[in-house]
Amino acid sequence: MIHYSKDRLWTIFYWWGGINRQILPKALVYLVVVVGVYIFQLHYNMEFYTRSDSFTNTLKGILSFLVFLLVFRLNQCMARYYAAYALITDLFNGLERLIVDFCLGLHGDGGESFGSEAGAATHVLNNLHAGHGHGNTRPPPEKPELTVPEQEELSPWENSCMAIAAKVNCIRLTLAYAISILLHFQLLDGASDCAGELGETEVKQVVFFYCRLRSLLYEEEMQLIDASLSVFCDQSPGLDAVFRTEVNRYRVLGDDDKSQQLLGYPESERPSGGVTISPAPKVIMTILLQALQRPSDQPWGFQSRLWNLYWRNTVEIMSQTQHLESIIMSPTPLPYLQHCRVLFLIFAIAFPMSMDTSKGLIDNVLLPLVIFWAIIGFEILSGLLENPMGSDETDMNLYEKIQSLEVNSELVFNATECHRASLHHALLRTEDLVLGTQPDKTAQRDFVHSHKSDTRRAFRSYFRWVPLPTLILVDILDSHGEVESLHSLWLSCEYWCSKLSLQERLRKTLCRRRRGQMYEAVAKDDARKEEIPDPIVDWNKDPHFFCHFLEFVGAADVAPPLTEDGCAPQRPPGRAWRDRVIEVLGEHPAQRLLKPHADEGDSERSMMMQTPQSTPRSTSGLLAFVTGWESLS
Repeated sequence: MIHYSKDRLWTIFYWWGGINRQILPKALVYLVVVVGVYIFQLHYNMEFYTRSDSFTNTLKGILSFLVFLLVFRLNQCMARYYAAYALITDLFNGLERLIVDFCLGLHGDGGESFGSEAGAATHVLNNLHAGHGHGNTRPPPEKPELTVPEQEELSPWENSCMAIAAKVNCIRLTLAYAISILLHFQLLDGASDCAGELGETEVKQVVFFYCRLRSLLYEEEMQLIDASLSVFCDQSPGLDAVFRTEVNRYRVLGDDDKSQQLLGYPESERPSGGVTISPAPKVIMTILLQALQRPSDQPWGFQSRLWNLYWRNTVEIMSQTQHLESIIMSPTPLPYLQHCRVLFLIFAIAFPMSMDTSKGLIDNVLLPLVIFWAIIGFEILSGLLENPMGSDETDMNLYEKIQSLEVNSELVFNATECHRASLHHALLRTEDLVLGTQPDKTAQRDFVHSHKSDTRRAFRSYFRWVPLPTLILVDILDSHGEVESLHSLWLSCEYWCSKLSLQERLRKTLCRRRRGQMYEAVAKDDARKEEIPDPIVDWNKDPHFFCHFLEFVGAADVAPPLTEDGCAPQRPPGRAWRDRVIEVLGEHPAQRLLKPHADEGDSERSMMMQTPQSTPRSTSGLLAFVTGWESLS
């Protein structure tokens, strides 16, 4: 949604982000019609038919019915818009709450790493939670029979590692679920409004969201996603390539050589029994539920009764997702929309004919044009507000919702891991104050310092912030930027006279980081390198504008080193997909997400699906897991 200041007088004149830009082309067409009707009336006297009371009363009746139908539709679309906004807010709030509850509910090492006092206090609290306090002498329930590997008692250090791994899985799968929602909504919108055909903007966003899923999920998990997706390029001879999608259906495999899969497995690699196309959020939710169940009744996890908390949360998340799907898949019924447009067409042609030609252009041309402007505005507003999960200037900024989820995920993880000891000892200080005891502050500081310096407990040891591609930043800027900044940019002579595109300007002026340093564009020569103009608009000062997203380190597409016999290693699956999709996209703008283009000054660093630095074989442990990635701390 475009941001604006409500107290600005110039809001009625804004071109980008407003409705005038969409009304004016239609109004100009109608102006030609009105002028034609006026000229026709000047040459042919129609007063006998158009100046009668019956004609005038009929026009008034049509106008009354038309305004009622359009206003009713606009009210319903506004209700759908605010309902969708509430559902999206509750959905992302539920995802954040799921991460918070799960990270707080894990037992970990039981407080052993806090010191003897903290460990003893935690042990007492665990006994109380288990039902041994307040006079309850009932023995604990018997644990189910465990497998041989799970019967081995883990050390506190291993318990802590298992809890950290569970938190990382919860966060990455929750982020993947949120991104899959946006991907699924784009596919649903194309299937509902355009018979499965995706526009240029939709193809860019679909490829971007799919790449983000690959940066959060392992290859075993991506196999399920690829088996459930179907976005293909229809390349019929003599026609332009069209990208189409399918959702929620089963179909038999065909032998159409003109279609190439963009997302999902090619038909030659799918089972011979047919293709089952299912929503990606449901697939990821299944994986997420398995990850949430894994710590149940584990020494480092949570007690099984807490599972009800996570279960209710996931049920609400799925219910809200289904309601949002119904909003996208149930537009205004065709008979209602058809009746409105038929009445509007009749009124738009008949109304100018009821005017008195002797009163000149104002009554015969200008006033009908004003009425048309007012009525067509209701029609356009209804269409804009009908589906608030799209990419229009009136739609919700779902990128911002995911950014908030990513930021809060880092906060929750660090609060429950590297800052867990300091927060725990801060609570103990109040207890010592009330009890009048003197704790060992030196030991507490040592425990707190060891927690903060432990790389295993740092969020950025498992996730990294990487710059958003400028191709996506331009779309976000057009649909969700500040309206005054947009006008300052588009109405600037400096921008139109410059050779730099908007993508190049964003790449040179935004504060983005790469490998621990400020991100700069790679220049082909010294002359181009010096061409860094002052920004027309400083987007770094816009509090609504962001230019980074999270990737999971464990899902990296790191190319393995050469084998001992000197043979080239097998390409990672992500590389094979990227090479195939670049050929399918051809000259489509979405190709800029995966392949640099010289005319835009792109570099490999600004692309999706990058291959990080390979880690040496001699490195082991967590350092081997981290050293192949740039640090943003």
